[in-house]
Amino acid sequence: MSDIRSTRKLIDIGMTEREAKLYLAMLQRDEADATELHRLSGVVRTKAYETLQIMVQRGYCLERVSGKQRYFRAVPPDSLVDIFKDRWAKETDVKNENADQIFNDLDRVFRLNSKLSHEFDFVEVIRNPEQSAQRFIQSLNESQIEILALCRTPYAGSDPKYREAQIKAHYELYKRGVVTRSLYMYEEEVWPLVQNVIESITEPGQEARIVDDIPTKVFIFDKKTVRLDVPSTHSTDHAMFTTVVVKDVRIAAAFIILFETIWARSLNLEDWLKKIEK
Repeated sequence: MSDIRSTRKLIDIGMTEREAKLYLAMLQRDEADATELHRLSGVVRTKAYETLQIMVQRGYCLERVSGKQRYFRAVPPDSLVDIFKDRWAKETDVKNENADQIFNDLDRVFRLNSKLSHEFDFVEVIRNPEQSAQRFIQSLNESQIEILALCRTPYAGSDPKYREAQIKAHYELYKRGVVTRSLYMYEEEVWPLVQNVIESITEPGQEARIVDDIPTKVFIFDKKTVRLDVPSTHSTDHAMFTTVVVKDVRIAAAFIILFETIWARSLNLEDWLKKIEK
């Protein structure tokens, strides 16, 4: 086995790189001083003696003092493996004890909080785009009364995987008599898609308007659940966002005020087309 491979293996089981190199160097001699081991191992002289002292304390090698000179000898590999097995066993015992303690503590917190009434019925955070799209379709399917929407990019519906599911969910909304009002932000790069969506809205109780700017993407379901799609601050990719779903009537009421304020200054498709044609 090469020194490089042996060094890597020793590091994998718990030695530092310097310890591994010095141990392998010691195996080449019956015993050697720090200067010779520095030469054989390639460990810098200033660190070799410091590391050897640590190795003596950990039982990786033995030290012999002769006058002012100190010599080091590797413990046999079969003794070294016993040292590591003993360390691993102790570390496992400590981890098991810590796990028992922390999970017992967490279980008490969980049981206590599960009995409490929360001001927020539920707060859900989703960072995976596919899960976010699936959660949106679920919200559409659960709605019974009204959906208010502040719409801007990114649009998960542009993905063919979810477009069909959304069309089906919207069709079921119409059948249930759910009222929808949607405000779309005018964005030139996606305008053909948005215009096509708005033109396809023909069912009673379904309205869509356009506005210059929407601060953030929001959906309000049945006056009690709010969904926000917040763009990621850690990515330049506009498609990266975090979805937050909050079930709380007071939060919903606040966003309804925001929606109605923007709705009051929006335009229907016919008037918007006249505006942009000027």
